[in-house]
Amino acid sequence: EDPTMRCDDSHGFYIASSILMLLGFTCVVPYLFYTLISEHTEILKKIPIDPQRLAEVAEERRATMSRWRRLLCCRGSASSHRLSVAWDYRILKTRNRAKTLYEHFEYPFRYFRLALLLHKLCLISVSLFLTQSGHPILGCYVTIGLHGLFFLLSVTQMPYLNPLSDALSAAAAFANLCNPILILLAWHFPDAPVSPTLSAAIVLF
Repeated sequence: EDPTMRCDDSHGFYIASSILMLLGFTCVVPYLFYTLISEHTEILKKIPIDPQRLAEVAEERRATMSRWRRLLCCRGSASSHRLSVAWDYRILKTRNRAKTLYEHFEYPFRYFRLALLLHKLCLISVSLFLTQSGHPILGCYVTIGLHGLFFLLSVTQMPYLNPLSDALSAAAAFANLCNPILILLAWHFPDAPVSPTLSAAIVLF
């Protein structure tokens, strides 16, 4: 028996389905995330909070935050802290199942899940259209830019509610930044002498 099968007639189906998937992941999903977070933010604002107690807690939090963090985060005003405290309280009170989209982030960064998604889409685009299309070095440079920007954002803005999550995010972004840098160094300096100890440290890192 002839095990081959002609696939000429199925190209149209795969092209159409690929276009639908591309539009879904690049346009529909980000729009859905944005819409859900925006709608839930308005719903959460309806949860009542004592204004006097809110102001007291906000002032306590502002006093305990270090000066350099207030400067970097650009969230040092009393009004911004009141919004953050109200956000924390309302997230704890709600049982909305979709709050996993925003419950881990500070109020000014409630759309950060959307930023994470777009960051990953950009990395996938670089891998498909640059790295695997005969331009690996250019892909490394663009990847360094993407990871470097994300690392600076993680270090300076600290978008997560949990400081440990901020530290983990910054560490992961730094590690991702080092990977393309090491690839470029190996490309530009292939004959550079490297000690076994340094090689082992790089591999372990």
